[in-house]
Amino acid sequence: MSSPENTDIIQFDDINPDTDEPAFIPIELSATERDAHQNPVWVVDNEFLQKKNFRKNKQGDLIAHPVFRAGAPNKPMPITVSEPLVTTLEGGTEQKPTPFNFKIAPPTRPKDRFKDVVLAFDDIYNQTGIMEGADPYDLEIMDVTNPNYVEGFGARPLRLKFLDMGEALFGRGQKGRHRQATKRKTSKLTKARKGFEADPVISQWLDESRLRQDQKGLYVQPLKKALYILDMNPQKILQGEKGNPRTVYGTKEFSKSAFLAWLERLKNEKTWTDINGKKWSLEEWASADADERVDIAGDGNIESKKGESIVYKGKSKTAKKGTKSTRQWMMSGLKHFLGFHGRMFTEKMVGTMFEKPTPILNYSALRMTSEQLQKLEKCLARKDDDGKMLDDLNKDGKIVFTQESYHRTEKGDVDERGIYQPHEREGEKKLETWTTEISDWEDAYLYFKIALETGWRAYEGLTMTVNLKEGLNPDDDYNTAVFYQKVNRGGVKFDIMRIKFLTRKTWHVKRFTHEEFILPKDTEGLIQAKLDKIQKGVSKFGQEGWTDSKIFDTYGIQHYKEIDGKQVVNDDHALIGYDGKYVDVGTYKFPTTHGLTATKKAQLPKNYTMREFKTTGNELKLQAIIRHCIVKADVDLEQTAENPITKKTVKIGQYWLTNTMHSLRHVFAQYWLWKSDHNFSFVARKGHWAGVKILEEAYGGTDSDENITQNITFGEKSLEEVEQEKVKSDSKELTKYVNRNKDVEESTPSGFR
Repeated sequence: MSSPENTDIIQFDDINPDTDEPAFIPIELSATERDAHQNPVWVVDNEFLQKKNFRKNKQGDLIAHPVFRAGAPNKPMPITVSEPLVTTLEGGTEQKPTPFNFKIAPPTRPKDRFKDVVLAFDDIYNQTGIMEGADPYDLEIMDVTNPNYVEGFGARPLRLKFLDMGEALFGRGQKGRHRQATKRKTSKLTKARKGFEADPVISQWLDESRLRQDQKGLYVQPLKKALYILDMNPQKILQGEKGNPRTVYGTKEFSKSAFLAWLERLKNEKTWTDINGKKWSLEEWASADADERVDIAGDGNIESKKGESIVYKGKSKTAKKGTKSTRQWMMSGLKHFLGFHGRMFTEKMVGTMFEKPTPILNYSALRMTSEQLQKLEKCLARKDDDGKMLDDLNKDGKIVFTQESYHRTEKGDVDERGIYQPHEREGEKKLETWTTEISDWEDAYLYFKIALETGWRAYEGLTMTVNLKEGLNPDDDYNTAVFYQKVNRGGVKFDIMRIKFLTRKTWHVKRFTHEEFILPKDTEGLIQAKLDKIQKGVSKFGQEGWTDSKIFDTYGIQHYKEIDGKQVVNDDHALIGYDGKYVDVGTYKFPTTHGLTATKKAQLPKNYTMREFKTTGNELKLQAIIRHCIVKADVDLEQTAENPITKKTVKIGQYWLTNTMHSLRHVFAQYWLWKSDHNFSFVARKGHWAGVKILEEAYGGTDSDENITQNITFGEKSLEEVEQEKVKSDSKELTKYVNRNKDVEESTPSGFR
């Protein structure tokens, strides 16, 4: 280290067992060295490096060994936190997801970022913290010879530096041996979370409010953050403004409007100080970009102590929270809490701090032409322009393709000195190679064909199951099924396939499923083939010579699932892919998130299965296949459109890449709007939208030329002509449908027709 005054201290909440004090490390940023992204190169104090660790040799004698094995003797040790390493710890890339889900601070907070990486390494090695109960990952031998190899941890010297850092800080035994997990002392923030939920006014709110059970836990942390920034506790904010009786609940003068006016002023006051001495208002902190926010408290705060983080560092659930921003979650938490306790209005509060922002809908004009749609379907079916199957298998029977990542760029890695070496294509879009099976393409094709008929959302399709024992059961809210409906209209009789799947997005209004027709016979045939396969597999259970593993390998169905530590018969079988391919078996019918509070989770039985569906990562391959074929369909990725509200030009063509699965819902909307002469009411029902307004504003946009055509066409017709045409059309179309399909062999299994 250059001099004591340049030395920085990184302090941990964890306890050093030798001193029973918080562990810390003397460290400084190199004045000269930076990696290619200008990330800091840390230099560890030489004296700190000379710490000894006593280990037993084969004879049982205690031998002193230096803790750090990667640094040179008597020299300060450089150590770098690189972007690829952080990406690995945070969950990996789209193509190469990792089993980790650590939350690492952004580069703008280098000390917190360094600390988070050290703790993540220690957690992985010791199987403690958020890695508790996971498969072991030996970071000392993290190479291709390791059965649990994960790419992205860098060279072994760098891994040893971080591992030995944990050894020096927490003294947890010899490296190079799998050790028994040592439970870390509960962090201050974890204790604070539990203490927060134990507050009587918080626990009452969580126990008695009308919030959906799966939503309650989602509002706890945003509320707690909001109170931290306001430098208040739950009791204090309920007391209202000091000296203002109109904000004191229970008095004659109390007014919700006055309470709201106080909050409107309070949110703009500088009430919280961060570790850098900057003062923040609630509005400023909640509205800032993630990289700009500082969540470590500084001096002068009452409710948060210096050095304390106000943000929970556990597994991130951001993706499960829909599209709400940090600000919206914090304001929603405040509104729900204050409204429950009678301080605040509970209805929509337009024009106030609690008003929900109107979503900016940019993609209503996104559509495919008939030619592009045909190209997409042929690509997914692996057929050429003449309808012949492609010869696209490699020598291993795989289908391999490369595509540019829509959100990742090429990055280098650290060398043995811990210095970042840039990639030869540094900064360019990352090239991702996908190795797929024929079955993956069959899944993508079936998913697409049903999406075109139903408009289902991504996980509505991937959690679609059939239960041969139950069939169609109107008494079960979560019943999903494929069945046939008998039709007798004007003397025309026929059966028509229908599919019933979970919606989730409408569960809060007690609408659990949606039913829709499957009209094309080729789509019906694909579904029927999958039903037949499932039925054959089910019939093999218990038969001599048919083990459960053999049935799974042959028919893709799983006999048992584990719920709450118990093995039970699995009757719900996936329509897309084999059982458990995209969603864990046993979680198909669970909500998107459990929404439990930390208190409720702590009270759960040991083997309790969390009530939320869990994806496996294979859905990324499905997305890549569909994205690949959308590009092959020659859609305009550079397409732009002017937003009618903001008047800004938006590059809507990128939506095909960034929101691939949901883009098919846009295809469905435009496909059926054009086929129905823009009958928004019909398409809204078919696509299970809440109403015509959202369909029209978000999916069903038309250009000015189409509006002119519609006005001229509809204006030339009289109402009488329209009515007569409709009667003739109904009879004609029904008869045509039956005649077109009368020669199709019906092979519907018992219980479905």
